[in-house]
Amino acid sequence: MLTRKQRISRVIFADVLKKGAWYHSPHLTLRVLALSSQLKSRFAVSVSKKVARKAVTRNLLKRRLFSVLQSVLEETRPDSNGIFFFKKGGAEISFKVLKGECLFLLKKSGILP
Repeated sequence: MLTRKQRISRVIFADVLKKGAWYHSPHLTLRVLALSSQLKSRFAVSVSKKVARKAVTRNLLKRRLFSVLQSVLEETRPDSNGIFFFKKGGAEISFKVLKGECLFLLKKSGILP
């Protein structure tokens, strides 16, 4: 799990949703906004009830994605904010596929070099 300083607050969450750029993969969507006033990258993960009805499954998906983000956090661009959204069918994918799509979106958005 990411620390509180590495997660997006509610105020920044709203700004990223309004002004951020979209990036898509088959099971994930990433919304990115760069803010020059911060020193580290911040991320959030959203899993809708349409994706997984049970809270246990939604929390499992969040923990998996946060573990991928934790492993690449040191390599990310420092001024970026990203929100990951799971699409329908995202609850059935394996960890390997999830990691691949997450890294693909981070590279496509320019957060990872």
